[in-house]
Amino acid sequence: MSKAVIEEENRNIMASITYARKIQQASLPTEERLKNVLKDYFIIFRPRDIVSGDFYWFGQSGRRHFIAAVDCSGHGVPGAFLSMMGNMELTEIVKEKPVHDPAALLMHLHNAIGGRQREKKRTFKNHAVPIRSETVLYLTTDGFADQNNSENKKYGSLRLKQFLQAHAHLPMDRQQEAILLELKDHQGVEEQRDDITIIGIKLKGSG
Repeated sequence: MSKAVIEEENRNIMASITYARKIQQASLPTEERLKNVLKDYFIIFRPRDIVSGDFYWFGQSGRRHFIAAVDCSGHGVPGAFLSMMGNMELTEIVKEKPVHDPAALLMHLHNAIGGRQREKKRTFKNHAVPIRSETVLYLTTDGFADQNNSENKKYGSLRLKQFLQAHAHLPMDRQQEAILLELKDHQGVEEQRDDITIIGIKLKGSG
């Protein structure tokens, strides 16, 4: 096979993957839709490759709203296929069932696309968290915590939790800036290891 033919095939492949990124981006909730409900929030979405195995999802069933940060197995093209499937399944479950609590939603999703598991039967449990004052909720995949530095040390989930707690008092846009700067300082010149997704939402309770 000639060099010119190989280069042409590579261009075609890259064009297909780039188009797949446009499709994946179009499947994510729009900023306008999120702002109408969440009001004060930020989303960090950094695929490792052109397309992502991570995705974030927003749905509504009756008066209830759902938001999720989802990490599918793998990254790149294989992960992107799974993320597109998961995104569509979540939307269909909420529209068709309809589902009114997160545990039931996850169970439906697990019965559609669930894989191998250690336990004999997978179960999901809801956790109610009372919001009595201003609270910030964080949803994150493992990409940030698993990112290595020049010494091949991961950032770590405990360290990320402590960092978020230490910056939770800041306005949401400044939190986003601080998180991205922390990632840059830790990562240095190392390649991004995995897809990274972090969602921060400020919730206001009754006082």
